[in-house]
Amino acid sequence: GEKCIAGIHGVIVDISEKIQLEKALELTNQKLNMMNNVTRHDVLNNITGVLGLCDMLAELTTDSGAQGLISEIHEQVIGIKDQILFTRDYQNVGVKAPQWQGLCPSIRDAASAMGRDRSRIDLPGTDVEIYADPFFGRVFYNLIDNSYRHGGSVQNISVETEVAPGGNLVIRYRDDGNGIPSDEKQMIFAQGYGKNTGFGLFFIREVLGITGITIQETGIPGSGALFEITVPKTAWKAQREDNVRDPVVRKIPD
Repeated sequence: GEKCIAGIHGVIVDISEKIQLEKALELTNQKLNMMNNVTRHDVLNNITGVLGLCDMLAELTTDSGAQGLISEIHEQVIGIKDQILFTRDYQNVGVKAPQWQGLCPSIRDAASAMGRDRSRIDLPGTDVEIYADPFFGRVFYNLIDNSYRHGGSVQNISVETEVAPGGNLVIRYRDDGNGIPSDEKQMIFAQGYGKNTGFGLFFIREVLGITGITIQETGIPGSGALFEITVPKTAWKAQREDNVRDPVVRKIPD
C-alpha cells in the first residue's frame, strides 16, 4: 500500500546562550584591539620623542664615550620600536579573509619597497596566483630584508616555481649570500631567534600558515640561502590570460 508518515522526531537545541557568549567575546576582542591600538600609538609617540632627544644630546657633546652610549641608547630604542610595529602587524594576521594574489606582483612590490640598488631579482617566467593572507607580500619583503641583513654581500636573488608530484606548487627563493648554518635551519623560524628583532621569519611562517602554506630553508651553508615555500594544490592556480593587467617582468633591473 501507500507509505504514510507515522510521525516526525526532532531535537530542538536552544543556542541563545551560545550566541550571547559569542557576541560578548567579539565585543571583548574589539575593546582589547582598541586598547592595543591606543597604547601602541602612545608608545610610538614616546619613542619618537626619545629618539629626538638622543639626536639633540649627540649634538651637545663631543666625548667619544658619551657618543657611544647615545648610539647604544638609540639602537635599543629602535629595537623597541620594531617590536611594537611587529605586534601591530601580527595582531592583524588572519583578521581579513585570504585572497588570490599574483606571485610576481607581490615580489615586485616588495623589491620596490626595499630598494633595488643592491641586488638583481629574477622572477618566474610565468605568473601564478596564490590564495593567502593579505600580508602575503610581506613574506617576500621580509625574505629580501633577511638577505640584505644577514646574507653578506648579496648581489643576486631569484624566485622560481615548480609543480611537485601531487599538484603542490614549490616556490624557491634563493640568494647568493652566506647561507644558513645547518644547525640553525629550524631555529631561524622561532619567535625572537636571531639578530635584530628576531620576528621576520617567524612572521613569514605565521602568515603562510593561514592557508596551509609551509616554508623551510634547504640551502647549502656558504652557498646562499634557499627558502622553499610549498603551496597546497588547492591554494594556487595559473594566472588566466584575461586577468593579466600588465606583462610579467622576467627581471627587475639593477
